[in-house]
Amino acid sequence: MHAIAKAAGFAVLAVLGSQSARADQLNLINNGSFEISIAGPGGVNTGYLTYSVGQTISGGWVVVGDPNGNVAITPDTESSLDGGASITLPAEDGHQWLDLTGTSDNGAATGISQTIATVAGASYTLSFWLSNIDYSTYPGTFSSTVVEVNNGPLITATNTQATGSALQWQNFVVSFIASGTSSSIAFIDNVPSAHGVNGIDNVSVTANATQPAPEPSSIAVLALGIAALAALRFRHRAKA
Repeated sequence: MHAIAKAAGFAVLAVLGSQSARADQLNLINNGSFEISIAGPGGVNTGYLTYSVGQTISGGWVVVGDPNGNVAITPDTESSLDGGASITLPAEDGHQWLDLTGTSDNGAATGISQTIATVAGASYTLSFWLSNIDYSTYPGTFSSTVVEVNNGPLITATNTQATGSALQWQNFVVSFIASGTSSSIAFIDNVPSAHGVNGIDNVSVTANATQPAPEPSSIAVLALGIAALAALRFRHRAKA
């Protein structure tokens, strides 16, 4: 009987543990590091893949916002020149990243959006990296993006880290509560014209461990474990 109790208790813990593990580990964003659709081979201002408003980037992103701008997937083999000196543009994760200024670099509020499946009332964590660089050709002392959830502003992220030799990446993490069964996540360019680079990379959305309700199959296993514990307690009382 004690073996039954231990097994039932283990079943309950296993259900709860599996719920937390899945909530912590699953990235709901597709192509968060912009590795799908290969750009390149790269060189000096040659390796971009450019997308205009309304176009879809492989993996689930859609270009949104001001149609006067565009965005560009950029490989880490891409480079630029600053008075003859080479400027390196490494990705934060993988080998590619996305430049919100695109090739237009005209200050247009253009960006990307992706819609993911969510649970109404559930809490989620959004993590992403924003790059900045400051060199004489494009003196961008900061990079900035407006982050939107369901077309409403969540935060404005600003990276003021900058050097003249390579991209500097900064991580931003923010939580939000889903209002429905789907949520759109958008990143909109928020820098002036002739800025140079406003890069984003390594985007993830994960469900926080505590969710409103477990899956139906998990409820069934949990109920079985509780029933086994109740039956064992009843038998002990009958013997007493």
